[in-house]
Amino acid sequence: MPETSYEHALGKAENLRQVVRSAEFTNTMEPDQPLKLTLSIGVTAWHAEIKSGDELLRAVDEALHTVKRSGRDAVCGNYRGPKPNDKSQPAAK
Repeated sequence: MPETSYEHALGKAENLRQVVRSAEFTNTMEPDQPLKLTLSIGVTAWHAEIKSGDELLRAVDEALHTVKRSGRDAVCGNYRGPKPNDKSQPAAK
C-alpha cells in the first residue's frame, strides 16, 4: 500500500481479516454447509534499514510464518526499523 504508514497497514489488514472471517461463501460441494474462510496476513514497511526488495520480502515472510505458527487467522507485523511514528522516515513505498 504505497504512501501508507505501518500502523495504517496493520489496521487495514485486520479489517480485511475480519471481513473475510465474517463472510459466508457458497460451498458448491455441500450447499447446505456454508464455506468459512480465514485469512493470515504478514505486514511490514519499507524503511531506511531495508536495503532491497528481497529484505522487505524476508521481513513480511517472517511475519506471515509467525501468524501461521500461532494458529493462523491473524495479522502479524514485522517492523524493525525506526519507530513507526517517527515522521522523519519516508512513508512505505
